[in-house]
Amino acid sequence: MCKISLQQIFAIIPTTVSQYLIFGLDILLSTLQTIPEAKIKWPGPDSFEMLSHFVLQHYSQLGRAFGSIDGLKLPVQTSDDIDIENATFNGWLSEHFISLVLVFSSQGVIIAARTNAPGSWHDSCVAQPIYQILHEKMPDVYYSISDTAYPRGTVEIEGHIHAPLKDGQ
Repeated sequence: MCKISLQQIFAIIPTTVSQYLIFGLDILLSTLQTIPEAKIKWPGPDSFEMLSHFVLQHYSQLGRAFGSIDGLKLPVQTSDDIDIENATFNGWLSEHFISLVLVFSSQGVIIAARTNAPGSWHDSCVAQPIYQILHEKMPDVYYSISDTAYPRGTVEIEGHIHAPLKDGQ
């Protein structure tokens, strides 16, 4: 929600909105740091069988799938700094964004995330640190479901991400 919207809804001045946003974000961060369940954490090797079982209960053809990976672009205001403005501008969508990629387990829990990447980057570039996690921490027989933005990644994670084929493949 834009600061302007908050100003209009609550009839407060810009300075007050800015102060309370910073204050509220600090409280949110300190609260989340005290809740173990709020931590983004990759599952242990023993958890993948259970996560795969949750998928199989609904989709019998997705044996060994444990979760999904997808990207998101969040709109941001245009920066006065030309370098930041260029980094956040997505030419395909003709808007300014920051990008993030999330990996969800089959239980709906975020287990890996890459946030605050420039909006000009493609999802597969944003996901590079997640590819490293897949390579180092995921048992070979399991895989994540994705859209066509992540068809294969790098050679090291081949088979760890399954995506539908694009038309004509």
